[in-house]
Amino acid sequence: MSEERAQELWDEADDLPNGPTKVALLEEAIREADRAGWLPGSYEIRKSLMEAASFGGADERLLTAFSWCLAKSDELPDEYPDVDLLWQYKWVVGAALGFPSVSLEQIETMLVDFSTRLEQNGFNLRPALNLRMRICMFVGDLDGAEKQRELYQDVERDEMADCRACELDRLVDLACLQQHHELAMERAELLLNKTLGCATVPHRTYPKLMLSALGVGDKELAKQLHVRGYPMVYRHPDLLDYVGFHAVYLAHQRDVKKGLDLMDKHFARAFALKEVETRCDFYAGCLALARTIAKTGAVHVPIRLPPAHPLRKQAADDASTSVTALADWLEQEVRAICSAFDARHGNRWRTESFERHMRLANCL
Repeated sequence: MSEERAQELWDEADDLPNGPTKVALLEEAIREADRAGWLPGSYEIRKSLMEAASFGGADERLLTAFSWCLAKSDELPDEYPDVDLLWQYKWVVGAALGFPSVSLEQIETMLVDFSTRLEQNGFNLRPALNLRMRICMFVGDLDGAEKQRELYQDVERDEMADCRACELDRLVDLACLQQHHELAMERAELLLNKTLGCATVPHRTYPKLMLSALGVGDKELAKQLHVRGYPMVYRHPDLLDYVGFHAVYLAHQRDVKKGLDLMDKHFARAFALKEVETRCDFYAGCLALARTIAKTGAVHVPIRLPPAHPLRKQAADDASTSVTALADWLEQEVRAICSAFDARHGNRWRTESFERHMRLANCL
């Protein structure tokens, strides 16, 4: 147990892409730093963990690491000023939405605290208003989201504002939710022609537009968006929800071969996820595929389920499972998650969104 060992693990993790291995190494480094009483290391390694977790599909680790750092900042503000955590605070509020166990009141408390800290550090409220728009979108308050869009766009950008690509992607998202396909395509132009972009945009933009195109019957555009978009998300551990959107498209196309390949590649990773929203969207896409495959008369699907999966013991062998049993399990999981979100939000928005996707895939 030593500072040197913590530093070695930190350095080793720094060379890795975001994902489970990097997260695990950083957590080991944090344990070493904590045991050695190396406070600066404990703090800074947790900041590294926040990024690795946020972009590596481990939002629950992001929330834990951030809470520790913010508490330490409040305790020792001169050594660890909260201005250094404001960017990560945006990730935290967004991540909290994905866990129905986090109440809307708790999320509101976070957002108010974030807003206060922004102003105390000389920044404006554009990123907080943008987050409030995202919250409205998440809970299905599209009128409220539109009002927040107008408010945040009236505030000038400063250095704490999200990148232009991310802001524009969320406006595309809003137009898609409002079922304004032409507006969504218009807003996405700078993203699709690669004038603007970032680490996850237009990766997230393509699947949203793809389902929007299916919704208005433009199958050729949907195909183009799938062909361009899927290669951008399938290697990203934090974008499994959008892999699920592509699964809905493949179900709509009755492309069983590619659908099976998608499920086999990503299912184990999704099963291990703690972040509930992402798991729900991925499972919904897999459900659409499973129902589609069942319509072909297939009895089993060649998917290797994780050892801990409840259907693994019932499988005929380790490399296949009953398509009906899998579809039933997926639907039970998705509907339970949707019900948890709906209970938190006081409406049926999440269930209705899921059912819209199933209708797009002709599975409802």
